[in-house]
Amino acid sequence: MKKLYSISILCGLIISLLANTYRSKDFYDIIFIFMVITTSYLFIKELRILLKYFISYMFNLNSGFFDKKIERPRLFVYLIFGSFSILLLYLYYYVDKRNFLDFYIISTIFVLLHITLSCVLIFTWHQDFESKFITKIQKKISRKNNNSFSLQWNSPEELNLIYKNLDEKNFVEVIDENSENLDYIIFSEIIINGKLPESPLFKLNMDNRQTKLFFDLLSHNSEGFTLDKFLKIFKNKNKKATRESIESSYSNTDILPKRHNDLKDVFSNSLVKKD
Repeated sequence: MKKLYSISILCGLIISLLANTYRSKDFYDIIFIFMVITTSYLFIKELRILLKYFISYMFNLNSGFFDKKIERPRLFVYLIFGSFSILLLYLYYYVDKRNFLDFYIISTIFVLLHITLSCVLIFTWHQDFESKFITKIQKKISRKNNNSFSLQWNSPEELNLIYKNLDEKNFVEVIDENSENLDYIIFSEIIINGKLPESPLFKLNMDNRQTKLFFDLLSHNSEGFTLDKFLKIFKNKNKKATRESIESSYSNTDILPKRHNDLKDVFSNSLVKKD
């Protein structure tokens, strides 16, 4: 995306400067037509999905193709940046550029802004929009809403894989087996949202020393994620486990916890962590 944006900005700047240099109406018309085509293509792409969803909804058909976790944020971006893009088209067409500065600077600004807005809309169709942008925005909103903590894991895919690794090695199980949501989805949503549940949701098949090692691995580069908060999400074999008892058990001996390599493999076999 960065390469596409850089190339687009460079091309737009060159073409706009040529148009300003020769002050050719044909040049300006070509630029305007290209802007209209770009905007129309991006809006038609979005409207096709919205129309398909609307028809499916009205006729009680399956709308599983509409992933609200992606489509809603994308629509939000379209409403803001897309609307501004249309406004720029109007201004570019109707503002009398010949009467605005000697070198038609305003037209160049309009072109570069339109390219920037178009690249933002294009980005909403890239896989990074879901895996990076949406997740980061969710974390920022969560922190502004005074949620409890923020961990380094950047995507549901990372967290789903961590949980599945734990489950395969019989390290974890969900407490409420009648929950409508899948256990790994519950796990990833808690970590991403950074909000503590009312009571622990998972049982760790670990002793105190294993629990401390798991906490250290999970909380790497975290913000505000303490062992006390960890114990509000997880409980281990010891029903009376506390932060003090876990830390004491871990520090009282130099012997590594049981199955420590398996615990480390849970994270090393997951997606690459960011330091």
